[in-house]
Amino acid sequence: MTRPGLTTFRLADGDVVDDYVVVRPIGSGSQAEVYELRSQQTGERRALKLLRATLPDTRRRLEFECEAQSRLAHGNIVGVYELVTIGQKLGLLMEYVDGPNLSAWLAERKPDLLTALAVFHGVLDAVHHAHVRGLIHRDIKPE
Repeated sequence: MTRPGLTTFRLADGDVVDDYVVVRPIGSGSQAEVYELRSQQTGERRALKLLRATLPDTRRRLEFECEAQSRLAHGNIVGVYELVTIGQKLGLLMEYVDGPNLSAWLAERKPDLLTALAVFHGVLDAVHHAHVRGLIHRDIKPE
């Protein structure tokens, strides 16, 4: 059963979005699908977070997220470039980060305490960077 305001629209490998070609889906959550894209002109890789929701306040919230996250220039925070519209769907064109998420990395590597603390420090540094700019992330998780 689909909840009101949510759709099952998905992009397929090879679909074209502006200058970008969809390479593959790279993630899925309750609110969005994430795809790897490649620029047809430069070959540059990007990520596209395409929201499922089409509720009236979705655009306003996503515009705020795009503007806020684009101000966060930090090595441990994914960069956001622009808000995009694909049909009725809204999305964020973002920096593509190659590699596993933290949860998968921890399971695969099983780091020693010093390595785990170094990674955790990097996460805290990114959260601090956002907090001093007035932003609070309410959904931090290793995925």
